[in-house]
Amino acid sequence: MLTWRTAAALALGTSVVATAATAPALVSGPSPFAGCASAPSFEGAEVEPSLAADPKRAGRLVAVYQQDRYHGGGARGIVAAASTDGGVSWRRVALPVSACAGAAAPFASDPWVSVGPDGRIYAATLSDAVSVTTSASWGRTWSAPVRLQGQYGLTDKEAVTADPRNPGVAYVTWSDYLATSPPGTTSDEVVSVTRDGGRRWSTPQVVVRHGRQSGPEDGQIVVDPRTGTLYLFTAWIRGGYATPERPAWYLVSRSTDGGRHWSTARRFATGTPAARRSGPVIRTSPQVPSFAVDGRGALYAVWQDARLSHGAHEDILLTRSTDGGRRWSTPTRVSRGNAAIIPVVAARGSGSIAVLYLELGARYRLARSADGGRHLSDSAVSPDFAITDAPNITPSPLVPGGYFVGDYMGAAPLAGSGFGAVFVTARAGTTNTTDVYYVSR
Repeated sequence: MLTWRTAAALALGTSVVATAATAPALVSGPSPFAGCASAPSFEGAEVEPSLAADPKRAGRLVAVYQQDRYHGGGARGIVAAASTDGGVSWRRVALPVSACAGAAAPFASDPWVSVGPDGRIYAATLSDAVSVTTSASWGRTWSAPVRLQGQYGLTDKEAVTADPRNPGVAYVTWSDYLATSPPGTTSDEVVSVTRDGGRRWSTPQVVVRHGRQSGPEDGQIVVDPRTGTLYLFTAWIRGGYATPERPAWYLVSRSTDGGRHWSTARRFATGTPAARRSGPVIRTSPQVPSFAVDGRGALYAVWQDARLSHGAHEDILLTRSTDGGRRWSTPTRVSRGNAAIIPVVAARGSGSIAVLYLELGARYRLARSADGGRHLSDSAVSPDFAITDAPNITPSPLVPGGYFVGDYMGAAPLAGSGFGAVFVTARAGTTNTTDVYYVSR
């Protein structure tokens, strides 16, 4: 990501041996960019994965992730990994979106993936513009990327969503920046739509407009599978980054006509970071929440928040709405009371949800619920690892530094039943310091 994020300083907890019913499967592999001349990078390091599953064909999964993270922002490129056997094995392809993969863009970042009801894969990435490429062959081949850009030219944190009801229809949202003079940032959230399988995209439409040194970031669209109503979620940031005094505001807008018209954005929750403390600086923030919708149209939001610990550390909080985002439940804690970061939520059926998060330090856990989050079962899904083995990103005026595995991970409902998740773990060494793994429950 290009925008300024808070880098929360979180003390590492004590190690606890993790157990899981199913061992994580390795998704990533050798870098396809090893021979590419580029800026200094953590060669072999994979970070920030996104996951999607074919909604109709069991066993078909696709993940996208940054490959060879640069010491500053972005990476050498984006790799897509596809599976047809439920995540046992993966076939990897470099997406044609960066210079190391034959495109013009000097870097690539923020990969996001979604799958339509016809099995078409949509992958969106960020470079000097938003690039969207598609695959109709389950990741064997990919289209030439379509470049999308807003009015002002500096883009950040795109996300793509395939319409679950209409084959060939998908939505992309991203932040379009008027100004990035740190610490102030000023951005609009824009949306573009395709109705022909990704060949053509509509002129970007501003849905949430900026304020004075403030604006929306980290947008995500979810689609009610019953009614087709679109919901655009964003985090509203003041002064460039969230602080205990200026928490992130979470907003939701609604469209009932396929994205042509949108309601005014409404605030429904806030996200407060922990107070800065001694210890390793880990790049993470409440500015990157996660959202989902289940089969009956209930909406879910999760984020990291320090309110329950009175600012000492961040927990994972969950809220839900069953009336189209008008009213939301009181946020409740998903994590177990230890410092926890980087949540992602997936939903299916009638109140079946899964929340993946990283508990420091450090192991990933998956909390599942069959009743919309009222009752949760929580289990570790990764072995322990040291977050200090992850790439330590060099800070700049636009990119915060700190140990980095990604601003987000990936989770998705699987065809039939259950959930899949992808996450990044780290290991000691100067090369190939991180890998992407997959689990299902």
